[in-house]
Amino acid sequence: MLKQLSIFRKRKDLSRDAFRHYWRDRHPDVVMRLPGIRRYVQNHVTETLRGAWAWDGIAEVWFDDIESMRANAASPVLADIRADEVNFIAPGSMVSIITAEHVLAGDSAATARHKVLALVKRGASHTPEQFQREWRDGIGPQVADLPGVCRYVQDHCRLGIYRTGREPQYDGMASLWYREPFSLAREGRRTVALEGPLTDLYRTVVLAVEEVVIA
Repeated sequence: MLKQLSIFRKRKDLSRDAFRHYWRDRHPDVVMRLPGIRRYVQNHVTETLRGAWAWDGIAEVWFDDIESMRANAASPVLADIRADEVNFIAPGSMVSIITAEHVLAGDSAATARHKVLALVKRGASHTPEQFQREWRDGIGPQVADLPGVCRYVQDHCRLGIYRTGREPQYDGMASLWYREPFSLAREGRRTVALEGPLTDLYRTVVLAVEEVVIA
């Protein structure tokens, strides 16, 4: 299954509450009309745990495959979605990444109360293929075993984008769910120690979010 990540900032003239209200209560009516959507989750940023505060929201939308997603390119519904985004998203702020999802720990987030997202940039010494393999198979199981982690998912940027010569702003996103509040001093330092040799820590952003499952 394919997942599209849309990362963005709120309009400057909107309060945080107004932004969240519009995105949560109004925008889904338009998005859910798009053919082929299998799941839709909103992540409302509540705190930046690493890096500068750069983002206010991350949307996750699932499709069966790349063909299902591309079939909407000329859809009038997609045009309606873009038109509605100007009501709450800062112009020019959106970054979109097409990813493949890898679940490394946990089958359900139902028992978790705290979600953390890490937007990850690979280190310059690793090719995209090397990064994805080592992140998933080498570091992934170690992060999944950290105390308090009850679910852990990695989203890897599709390799096709690199073959076109483009370099995405982020090479992937890690999603971690905790039963207890996330402690950057405890879990964060351990994760940084594991991922440090593989990632560009200065360009990696870690966010605490409120998860809103739309569908």
